[in-house]
Amino acid sequence: MPAPAHRSAFPLTAILLAELPALTGGGRRLALKAVLLGAGRLLAVEDAEALRAHPGPVIFALNHGNALEALLVPAALMFLRGGRPVHFLADWMYLHAPLLGGLLRLGEPIPVFAKPALWRLGETYRRQRRRESVLAACLARLAAGNCLGIFPEGTRNPDPGKLLRGRGGLGEIVLQSTAPVVPVGLHYPAASRLGRIPSVGRLVLRAGDALTFHTERQAARHLPPKLPRLRRELARAVVDQVMQSLETLSGKSYHPQPQKRRAA
Repeated sequence: MPAPAHRSAFPLTAILLAELPALTGGGRRLALKAVLLGAGRLLAVEDAEALRAHPGPVIFALNHGNALEALLVPAALMFLRGGRPVHFLADWMYLHAPLLGGLLRLGEPIPVFAKPALWRLGETYRRQRRRESVLAACLARLAAGNCLGIFPEGTRNPDPGKLLRGRGGLGEIVLQSTAPVVPVGLHYPAASRLGRIPSVGRLVLRAGDALTFHTERQAARHLPPKLPRLRRELARAVVDQVMQSLETLSGKSYHPQPQKRRAA
């Protein structure tokens, strides 16, 4: 593993002097810099140029260990990419939280309305917005030349040694788009000592090689529409390939559970 001096991408002077030309609005620049000034010392990046090299569209796929990542990782990617947003999928309730919601909205995330609201009025709002297609929103951002950020595990996973099974939604986004997938492993050096992912701790981002999925996309175009099972299997193969890349980058093992066969 490279020495920390070669990984760090967020020194104080670099944050203060960064122009972030792609991020409109002085207030948004200040907010992004404030996040990294407050917590940037926790972040290190191996091969930051690999994250800068993809202008878009591209899908960044990352493993997910704690709640703080939902704020720090999008901020880090935006900073490294000159302020260009990375549209992460995000729980809608977090986006409406005081202060935190404003910071999360810096990257113009795509809200996911799966979880019920904690209050009645909010539940009415959620049910109305739940009709909106997350898949369509993701594809629209990619078609416009923008970037997505996805945690394919679908939830926080505090296990220091194993990845959760990746969810199939990422596979369908890949099959319906042309954007490459760049896996980014999130690794906590303290996890092995603690026996869990820390709630707050030093975090290393490791970018992998872009995955293009030319073969899978070509196969998807020729699948008969009356055989959705074959498409689901193809999407599953895409997701498992992404997760296997994250296995190497995150230092966690990945053992996808086999699909349960339905009784005849």
